[in-house]
Amino acid sequence: IKEETRSSSWFIRGQRRNLTAEVKLSYEKKKMEKLEVLGEIFINKLEIKVIGEDSLVDRFKWNLEVSLLRCLG
Repeated sequence: IKEETRSSSWFIRGQRRNLTAEVKLSYEKKKMEKLEVLGEIFINKLEIKVIGEDSLVDRFKWNLEVSLLRCLG
């Protein structure tokens, strides 16, 4: 696993037999129309690149979706 941190992003690369995943989470602070009262808020962007057998990619995608849904509470 390779992890890289920058001031406005995280980059993680993982690899195992027949599957490679690269995940980048970046953000910026912006004022959003109709939310000006909150001031600048964080806007996140998640980019994912997965290479491997279709069944492994599908399983990775399912696990990712479940994990993200759990984050919502």
